[in-house]
Amino acid sequence: MRRRRIFGFRRAAKTASRSRTHRQRQRGLMPTPSSVRQYIQDALDHCGNTHTVEDVLQMVEDGKATLHVGNRCAVVTQEMALPAGRQLHYWLAGGDLDELREIEKRVSDDAKQNGCTRATIIGRRGWSKALGYDEMATVMARKL
Repeated sequence: MRRRRIFGFRRAAKTASRSRTHRQRQRGLMPTPSSVRQYIQDALDHCGNTHTVEDVLQMVEDGKATLHVGNRCAVVTQEMALPAGRQLHYWLAGGDLDELREIEKRVSDDAKQNGCTRATIIGRRGWSKALGYDEMATVMARKL
């Protein structure tokens, strides 16, 4: 697979070293294509708009999250150090489901090679079924 950059982001990589390089190169964050912004906004709409697209991109720039961009999708992940080990969390995802599945597999493989022992998703039940995750809890919210 030929690697191409989109506005400073490397397309989803196949190897662990590329994923780490991706995070290191995010320091020169440039404007994101409107389609990627829309994938992120769509995902934010489903989780209560806790952040803006600009908040997410700032977290990516600051190294607090990682953006994985495909041809027809975008995924935002975070690695977390927990007492029981490192965990990869899929925070936001939007776009073509088939391509999301491919990116999820590659990113999870990279995370495993980088010492993560678990991957988590908080999302609608359909994601569990589509990606083969076990349901561990239910996240609920209400406006106050």
